[in-house]
Amino acid sequence: MRLLQYNDGDLSLTTFFADKIPQKYAILSHTWGAEEVTFEDLQKRTCGKKAGYKKIRFCGEQARRDGLQYFWVDTCCIDKSSSAELTEAINSMFRWYRESTKCYVYLSDVSRPTVDSDDLAWEAAFRISKWFTRGWTLQELIAPSKVEFFSKEGKLLDSKASLEKLIQEITRIPVQALQGNPFSGFSLAERIKWSSQRRTTREEDIVYCLLGLCEVSMPAIYGEGKENALKRLEMTVKGFSKDGGALKDLQASLRPLRVLPFGRNKDFVGRQSQLNRLITILHTQDTEEDCQRVALVGLGGVGKTQIALECAFQLQTISPTCSVCWVRASDRTSFDNAFRDIGQQLKIPGLEDDKADVKRLVKTKLSQESTRKWLMIVDNADNFEIFYRNDRDSRSSALSEYLPFSTLGAILFTTRDREAATRYAGSNVINVDEMDDRESRELLQRSLQKKRLINDESGTTKLLEWLVNLPLAIMQAAAYLNAKDSTIAEYLRIYEESSDNIIKLLSKDFEDVRRYPGMKNPVATTWFISFQQIQKRDPLAADYLALMSCIKEQDVPRDLLPPASEFDKGEALGTLKSFGFIKERVSGTSYDIHRLVHIAMQSWLKLKDEWGTVWIMYLPHAQHTIATFNTSLGRLLHNLGQSSQIRGKYAEAEAMHRQALQLRETVLGKDHPDTLASMNSLAISLRQLGKYTEAEAIDRQTLQLREIVLGKDHPDTLKSMDSLAASLYQLGKYVESEVIDRETLQLREIVLGKDHPDTLTSINSLAASLYQLRKYAEAEAMVRQTLQLRETVLGKDHPDTLKSMNNLAALLYQLRKYVESEAVSRQTLQLRETVLGKDHPDTLKSIDSLVISLDQLGKYAEAEVMSRQTLQLREIMLGKDHPDTLMSMNRLATSLDQLGQKIVLGKDHPDTLKSMYKLAVSLNQIGKYAEAEAIHRQTLQLRKTVLGKNHPNTLKSMYELAVSLDQLGQYVEAEAMHRQALQLRETVLGKDHPDTVASMNRLATSLRQLGKYTKTGATDRQTLQLEETVLRKDKDGAADRKKRKAEHDGNPRRSTRVKELK
Repeated sequence: MRLLQYNDGDLSLTTFFADKIPQKYAILSHTWGAEEVTFEDLQKRTCGKKAGYKKIRFCGEQARRDGLQYFWVDTCCIDKSSSAELTEAINSMFRWYRESTKCYVYLSDVSRPTVDSDDLAWEAAFRISKWFTRGWTLQELIAPSKVEFFSKEGKLLDSKASLEKLIQEITRIPVQALQGNPFSGFSLAERIKWSSQRRTTREEDIVYCLLGLCEVSMPAIYGEGKENALKRLEMTVKGFSKDGGALKDLQASLRPLRVLPFGRNKDFVGRQSQLNRLITILHTQDTEEDCQRVALVGLGGVGKTQIALECAFQLQTISPTCSVCWVRASDRTSFDNAFRDIGQQLKIPGLEDDKADVKRLVKTKLSQESTRKWLMIVDNADNFEIFYRNDRDSRSSALSEYLPFSTLGAILFTTRDREAATRYAGSNVINVDEMDDRESRELLQRSLQKKRLINDESGTTKLLEWLVNLPLAIMQAAAYLNAKDSTIAEYLRIYEESSDNIIKLLSKDFEDVRRYPGMKNPVATTWFISFQQIQKRDPLAADYLALMSCIKEQDVPRDLLPPASEFDKGEALGTLKSFGFIKERVSGTSYDIHRLVHIAMQSWLKLKDEWGTVWIMYLPHAQHTIATFNTSLGRLLHNLGQSSQIRGKYAEAEAMHRQALQLRETVLGKDHPDTLASMNSLAISLRQLGKYTEAEAIDRQTLQLREIVLGKDHPDTLKSMDSLAASLYQLGKYVESEVIDRETLQLREIVLGKDHPDTLTSINSLAASLYQLRKYAEAEAMVRQTLQLRETVLGKDHPDTLKSMNNLAALLYQLRKYVESEAVSRQTLQLRETVLGKDHPDTLKSIDSLVISLDQLGKYAEAEVMSRQTLQLREIMLGKDHPDTLMSMNRLATSLDQLGQKIVLGKDHPDTLKSMYKLAVSLNQIGKYAEAEAIHRQTLQLRKTVLGKNHPNTLKSMYELAVSLDQLGQYVEAEAMHRQALQLRETVLGKDHPDTVASMNRLATSLRQLGKYTKTGATDRQTLQLEETVLRKDKDGAADRKKRKAEHDGNPRRSTRVKELK
């Protein structure tokens, strides 16, 4: 044994043989760091230059203060170049510590600058000190009779005797053992358990450091590996001890943890490039300098979970000491449950306490080096917000705060969200795409019971093309073929027969032990085939399933289900469980519905037009859900309304928004922001139905409430102002619309900034109002300003920028600048074809704009070709019944197309009435006065009913009917109709509105026809005076003054393209 002496800064080393070893000496216990002083350094006398010398000097000085001449330090008192000396030291070390006078524990990660420093501060660091995680320090804690702990500044913290309760709490070692009682009082198995949470740098040392505790000796053979060292220790112990279970405990303590939800997938195919990169990052690049992170990102059903699972098994094969644990992170509950499972496997003390912070305990445990090497797989980490935002309702921290950190650990995420993947793992993001043809064919063959089915080469190729090589879709198809004993050709025939069959095939449930219960299946597109069977077998079960499809698929409370006897309820739930549609949670009070079923049921209800009906039927239960569980229903209702709008079901959308509004008023109150959001959505739906008056009333009410609740300059309040202006615009109240648009624009520039998208929308809306008020110059300037800002803020090829270009083309058309309008339309069309594609709806709108300009320029042949092209594309992309398709049909100007629009929108829809109005005007222009009169009368009657007698469009119909009567020589009725139109226009639009002037002009014409020249003269003078007033206000109109009378006598209609400006 070599011992050190420290005299006035000078170190000396003396060798003693067994019978000559001094009876009193100190010994140092510490954790190894960078630049430790070695035996060779002492020989060369270069030790003073190394950082580790600080600890040696501390030990020497402390020994002198304690009256001890000699001291021992493991780093420099052993010549490790001699295997014989190293073996002797390893086998003697426990005895050396036990026979020492004092053991000084130097804690390099615990600070106490002065003796007066706060005890609580150093105690917290003491609890998590690295010293308690190392293998060799176990015997250095137990063997000496006197142990004193020192901070990194060399200040005394306290002794083992004084801290024994705290040490016992940290290490779980009995106080009796810490007090030096004989080992005979502890079984060998118990002694070995004390080392279960410790680690060593060299793998063999985790075995060698137990020799003293096991009271045996054996040679140290570095390079033999942990397993061989363990086998030699087992043979040695068997020769000295009858405790056969001790080695099993040791093996168990050294065995890595494996907490996985599934077994290894024997049918796993391909993905070798992703696996190689994962192993490189998680194993090869593991430098023990950081906690490695990597993320798999790809579409749902592409196989991310299966790749992560295979990686776990391969990594444990390569690195047998690596533990693997699995966390399902689809929501907070699943995350919490997974951490509890891991904590139980780790046997963390205090985990079962009612007030225990389970996630915090697990994080702390895995962050300790004593837990050794580990990989945590965080699966389905799709919800970005729960990882980085606190949950205010439960007052829980963001989940990212519970992710452990250890230089011996690594975390693998799977997610569908690339942004989330980048946030989780930085540059270590691995893309997972669909399989290639070879891999998908192999997966299909492995999944089929009858392998010969794959011999159908053409059928297999076609099937895999339909399933886009998506692993989950392939397994689902194979499950159907296996269950039905079907061939691929039969499957394809069913697939091709009808769209309903596609829905049935892609929605067919199948068993897969390697997927979570209730996990969403992305290939289940619409209709779940077995629902009809359940509906026939157990109607109550069908009702339950319908309700569950309307709410979140996880943790559906039993009490939420519609009332029934306990027997009937149990039968219905049993049916759903037997079909595998739902899974009962451990509590027995809630259920998870399979995600595939969740989507399929929604699709089935939508296809049967029962989606809204089912939801409305269960609104009381939804109210109970909100009241009881404090969850928001707004997003679901919004999605329902949006879905109805997409399908052109405007009345259904209105019904959804009314139900949402009624529910929120009851549950949240009339002035809650979510309630006001529902009011705003309802107003939009009403405008889509042409119910402008009711929309205006709701807009005004919403605006008033939002000003009180949110404030006048809140962004949502400004949205209400914008919505109100839109309703006023539709009602022809252009002056008031302009005022509100200007106010909204001014506020948005202050609150949001001049280049905010909403601000640009306000500029666009104001331009539309200005156009209607004949303020063409200002309107054009604003449209050009919007375009310029959007090009700067969003870029020249951004879809919103292209909308502004299209709006400019529309305004130029209205200003009769047809050549410039054509040029802008062609440029917009070219950009939209490049950015959006030739068949995008916005691209087709650009074709519409170009066609109208071509018509005005006399380029009829090109206009006709483009009109037919647009109609053909819209029939393919949108369907023959879509309103935009019908607009294209209307431009081809056939009466049959007008009838088709009535079928889709209804004979009293505002757009239908507009088409009837256009048709009547066209008939009047070609001299078919009687037919025009009939249609005008019908349109007028319907518009009075639908829009109201004072609506500007109703007054247009009244005006055009009077013109038709003039043409038919029915002057008396024409005069009466003109007077009525004039009176109403003066009230609704104002005396100097261009339409009012037009009515006055036509009335004068009727009076001349009746020989009432006196009245005619007065009317003409009044008309002229008003025209001069209007034209003075409109500087741009001076050039058109000579055309005014011809326009009034002819057709004062405005192009529907102005709508694009709004």
